[in-house]
Amino acid sequence: MIFLNEDTQYISSDNDSATKEMDLLIEEEGIVIEAFDGDEIGAMEIVLEMETSWNSLNADMALIEHRSIVNEDVEILNEGVKDFFKKIAEWFKKIWAGIVNFFKKAWNWLTSFLKNKEKWWNDNKDKVKAKSVEVKVWPAITKGVNWKAIEALIKSLVVISTTDATSADASIKKLEDTKTEDVKSDILGGSEKSKQTVTVENVTNALTGSTKALASLKASHNVQAAIARKGIKIAEAGKKVGEKVDADVMDNKKQIEVLKKGLQEAKRIDAVIIKSASAIISNAAMAGRSLLAGKAESGDSDKK
Repeated sequence: MIFLNEDTQYISSDNDSATKEMDLLIEEEGIVIEAFDGDEIGAMEIVLEMETSWNSLNADMALIEHRSIVNEDVEILNEGVKDFFKKIAEWFKKIWAGIVNFFKKAWNWLTSFLKNKEKWWNDNKDKVKAKSVEVKVWPAITKGVNWKAIEALIKSLVVISTTDATSADASIKKLEDTKTEDVKSDILGGSEKSKQTVTVENVTNALTGSTKALASLKASHNVQAAIARKGIKIAEAGKKVGEKVDADVMDNKKQIEVLKKGLQEAKRIDAVIIKSASAIISNAAMAGRSLLAGKAESGDSDKK
């Protein structure tokens, strides 16, 4: 049985071309999804949508397989398999449309947020009343933000987009075993804020260095395009199954499941990028206000 019982480079030009190709595809087919916001919640909503719609497709296919067995008619299964892979190709296109919508919103929000804070700081940093101030911040504000923690995860996504399912299993497991909070802690320099002596240079570096968050978001987006493109190609091949239904379908389906997991892990990475970047930019701005005032803000707030 098939459905009823079943257990690099950081930013590559190839992935950039994959993004353009996928964007053109959904544009030509008029696929637009407006459901997801460009924040960490929006990223996780896409993960949930992928899982829900994927399970629905598999449930439908299981019913077809059951009908084929009951009627002892392999042709029912063959036609069902072809239709299944046709729907999978459409699934990747719709998921990509949602990813594009999310990315545009996330990119615009993060860019605007960063530029506003940078402009404010550049306009005011010469007015500071203290060369340094002791304030409660993320350790990365003074020690430097570790965006390499994200680079390593994106490299695992590249492996998923460029190798077969068997070779990609290790990368999938690595991503699934990586805890979101651990990645965030690596980026921010610790699991919580602590009293640090912050200087003008620290604030400047934290803000200007946050452009790496945008680079990470773009790199992740490009790899997701390559994964979606690969999924569509495998699904198109799946529609052309011949006599060796079981072997061909199982192989294609396994590859697609790996790619689906890769996209889900990519959205989890995106959520960490956005959440970490927001924390650093907000925290740096709070430290900047403290330097301007010559003392720590009441409650060391970083909400503004």
